[in-house]
Amino acid sequence: EGFKMELKDMKPHEVPTVQPTMGLPKDVRLSTLLQVIFEQTALEVYRHVKAHSRKPISTVTWVVTHPVDWPTAARKLMEIAAEKGGLLTPTNDMVIAAKEAGLGVPVINPILLLSEPEAAMLHATQNDPVEIGDIIMVVDNGAGTTDISTHEIVAVQPITRSKASGPIPHYFQESLLAQGGPWGSNWIDKALAEQVLEQIFDEVELKQISPCNYNKLIQEFQIVKHTYGGSGPFLNTIKIGDILIEITEGSPKDLIEEIKKRIKDKGIRIHFSNFSNLVLEDALIEDLFKPVTLEIVKTIKDRLTRAAEDGELPGRIILAGGFSESPYLKKKIEEAIHWKTLFPGKPEYSIDNRLILAADPRLAVLKGGVLHGLHHGEFRFVRIARFTYGFDFDQKIDDLDGVNYDQKIENFKKKHEIHDFPENSISPCKKYILDLFQVLLKKGDLMSKDQRAGTRHQFEALKKGNSFSIFESDDLKPVFTSGGTVRKLGTILLASEKKDIIKIHISFGGDKITAIARNQTQNVTKQEKFEYEFEKQFDLDVA
Repeated sequence: EGFKMELKDMKPHEVPTVQPTMGLPKDVRLSTLLQVIFEQTALEVYRHVKAHSRKPISTVTWVVTHPVDWPTAARKLMEIAAEKGGLLTPTNDMVIAAKEAGLGVPVINPILLLSEPEAAMLHATQNDPVEIGDIIMVVDNGAGTTDISTHEIVAVQPITRSKASGPIPHYFQESLLAQGGPWGSNWIDKALAEQVLEQIFDEVELKQISPCNYNKLIQEFQIVKHTYGGSGPFLNTIKIGDILIEITEGSPKDLIEEIKKRIKDKGIRIHFSNFSNLVLEDALIEDLFKPVTLEIVKTIKDRLTRAAEDGELPGRIILAGGFSESPYLKKKIEEAIHWKTLFPGKPEYSIDNRLILAADPRLAVLKGGVLHGLHHGEFRFVRIARFTYGFDFDQKIDDLDGVNYDQKIENFKKKHEIHDFPENSISPCKKYILDLFQVLLKKGDLMSKDQRAGTRHQFEALKKGNSFSIFESDDLKPVFTSGGTVRKLGTILLASEKKDIIKIHISFGGDKITAIARNQTQNVTKQEKFEYEFEKQFDLDVA
């Protein structure tokens, strides 16, 4: 539970642990939990194919979606867990299940990673008329998180094998840095549990409620949550009759009277309509919604204001995800984005009537992911770098400007706007400044792995030795690779001798970091392994 947010804050050198709500007795690493989830998912897919497919499948492509603001290390962790869970090389159980399903031993393509709002955008735009230059914002309101991304349509052409009647977009360029946060509908469920359920039932009674009936209780609230419109009289009922009967073994009358007394004494804004229904007052439901909807609306307004400043207001705002079906949420977004509210006195910034609910919003991410898998290689995304990336190097003090050592050091400080050096950043012989940050890609730069689009970032660096460390930073121009917001992301492992001279081409596009190393001494070119820091203590043993 909440693993998405755990990975959002993941540091490159560690694998987070969680206490899942699935009966496990102790904290477990997310990698282990995700591996189990992927393995069970793959088994179910193969069994489903056996039950429903009319013909065997020779190839399998897995698409794994993720929140838009996950760091690079989190995406890699997800990929490794998926691979170890059998999505790249099937486990023995999967081979058996695949054969039973008529798959034989299928060829499995590399795992594709895609952010959730990008997947939703693929689904939402595949049949809608779009033109080159259109700017589209997607607000993916899910169960646990809300992600907001904004892209410009760079190219439109028919996609091979597509059943769509007209051209669909195949090349998206991020025009505004995407944002996301823990503003999903599950947080409203949590508020219901804390502010209502835990108040009307005492601890003993809650423990007596079976997991099955408790889930039914939450499902009843889902109906209220997705139909509540925010005004007017509503019959916002949650059926609790089965739970009361189970707790009291068939005699709920006395318990109902006790619950009524608790409701009155605590001033909870609910009442019984009969012995089996709890009615939530509008004011209570609105208070449950407020914390989440306020954050969503605030972030949308912030993104639109920034877009207006850049002269790139979106032509449409697409709502995706199950929570987007909420009339209350849609109403609040509509009120917030009206130009008189957002841009008073600037009718030219009107974005009224541009709010669109995606078809099948609950399935938008899933369907977009499938579309991406079916047409792998034909959809391309140019994204904005969320961090500054670079490597470490040592600077000869003699090469700096200045007539003597002290002046060289002072000129260096002034140039880089620093007051002092980190500890041990000057070599003992005072000939080098150590561990400086050489920027390869700045935060805010566009990045893509697509060479044909002409936007691929390739960076070269000569390095002696058999390893090459890559760092990331929240700062635009970090000076040193130690301290502050700088984190060691991982190491490129070079198959070379220390005396060899290596030229490295690094690509930060897509969801992966790739490195092509040219060994100038041995005249050999090959893709090298990039090992993330967390892989050094990555434990995928499943009990």
